[in-house]
Amino acid sequence: MKKLLLILITISLISNISFSQSKQNVNVNTEVKVEKKTSRYGTINMKYIGDGIFSITKQGNTMNTKRGLEKKAMKEIEQYARNLKAKYEIILIEKGVDEIYAVRPVVKITFKMLNIDGQVLLEKDEVKSKILELKEYLNLGIITQKEYDEKAAPLKKMLLEKY
Repeated sequence: MKKLLLILITISLISNISFSQSKQNVNVNTEVKVEKKTSRYGTINMKYIGDGIFSITKQGNTMNTKRGLEKKAMKEIEQYARNLKAKYEIILIEKGVDEIYAVRPVVKITFKMLNIDGQVLLEKDEVKSKILELKEYLNLGIITQKEYDEKAAPLKKMLLEKY
């Protein structure tokens, strides 16, 4: 019995020494802005993915058709673009059924928002981080002042616009 106890203690100490893990805190900021509302046509989810790309998901009931949901989602996108005084570009349209019930139609449209000049419409936080990234490249000598000015000018304009 003493030998068994001694063996267990030894194994315990060895495993703590050789297999211990160091704890590291990793801060990942992957916040996605989600606007969810319910209308008489069904649930609408609009998500900001990043780099000016959004997706809208429209889920209906058994009385809705995929084509009808697509039209309603397109109206939502047009309204959103009108509110931002921007244009949009459709990237992908996916049609399917609800994963849980397998009878309710679902439509997901991925689109890119563009400002009046045709440039990608970014969130202000993204614009700031891109300007800071360009400044860092300039300080490191990776890009020239001329390249920095060319790339930062439209970003600064976006940052100062009201949207």
